[in-house]
Amino acid sequence: MTKIYDKVLSKRFWPLYIASFFQGFVLWYAIEKLFMKSIGFSDAMVAVETVIFTIVMLAVNIPMGIIADRWSRKGVLMIASLSLMASSFICGISNGFWVYALGASFWGIFYACYVGCYDSIVYDVLIEEKGEATNFEHYYGRVQIFDGIALIFGSLLNSVVVHFFNLRAAYFITIPLTVGSLIALHYFNEPKGHKKEVSQLLGDHIKTTFRAIAQKGEVFWIVFTLVTITIEMRLMFELDQLWLIALALPAIFYGPVNALLLSSTSSGGIIAGKIRNKMPVMLVGLFVLLSSIVLLTRYRLLIIIAQTVLLTGLIVLNVIFSRYLHDTLSSKIRVGASSVVTTVGYIAFLPIALLFGAISKYFNVFHAAWVVVVLAMAMIIGIWVVTNTRDNSTKVTE
Repeated sequence: MTKIYDKVLSKRFWPLYIASFFQGFVLWYAIEKLFMKSIGFSDAMVAVETVIFTIVMLAVNIPMGIIADRWSRKGVLMIASLSLMASSFICGISNGFWVYALGASFWGIFYACYVGCYDSIVYDVLIEEKGEATNFEHYYGRVQIFDGIALIFGSLLNSVVVHFFNLRAAYFITIPLTVGSLIALHYFNEPKGHKKEVSQLLGDHIKTTFRAIAQKGEVFWIVFTLVTITIEMRLMFELDQLWLIALALPAIFYGPVNALLLSSTSSGGIIAGKIRNKMPVMLVGLFVLLSSIVLLTRYRLLIIIAQTVLLTGLIVLNVIFSRYLHDTLSSKIRVGASSVVTTVGYIAFLPIALLFGAISKYFNVFHAAWVVVVLAMAMIIGIWVVTNTRDNSTKVTE
């Protein structure tokens, strides 16, 4: 019976995997900061641009989460694809700060639509098909694997495009690739569990969503840990190339190095699906902390390895703690509540990104790495509290 369920689930999830692949097949991620530098950006301007699109993301994140819960999660993911296409076009034609910031703002809309949808869909498909969310980490990990493979291919293809064309071409070639995600999503059979109570008034729905994550005890520490993970992930995904620029890495290596860094999405998804108890979770947290400390050094190879390990660990922890969060939520508020947590993380990210940019500007990116180290320490505290709380709860239940 288990094998039959696995076949049904695999068949149902394939369009979702393909959609994740084409939403991650973005060529310009590998050279974004390099392109920004080429049109006149300073490190501080990079940080400000990050803050601008983050504010846009914050403005639409919770509304999009609630729309996904009340209307269609598949529909919101389609809006994400359209926003990514708009972002690629506008950034591709830009020659200065404000036009690029506008394009980046559309990327903020893409991410606001994207975040929280895939994990919520996976969780609800499992509930709909099996009556429980067993193996959530396995199936959500596969979404991460396909996303990671796309990011790797995008980075490698970027090297070819940059060699034969230029940095700007990477933005334009991304647009037709993203269309693949729209086609895949069209064929995906969306779970309907979240629509059973769609008749609830919007105001009550919003109150229920906020109440779900504003609890004391275990929920607070799950949210706290997810927030620190969110901040660190965004710092690394948005600003990781600043280390490479400071180390004068030749442009030809940006594609392969970025492919290595983004392989963390796939490897993180694989590792997350194999973790079953608290000790490995804490061990992953310690690897994240140690890797963040390495970012204080000035050795190219060590920095590249540390960034890869750091991002891998953060992906693993994000998958696991997303499961912990969904275990506390009802289907009707799943995406909305996830969006609230992400929004809290981004609100906290704004001043931290500005602080990172200021330290990098007046000192250097290696001094700014202390920000990442402190965040990792805070995350370790959250992991320790949550894993011990869940362990004790299990013992009481048994």
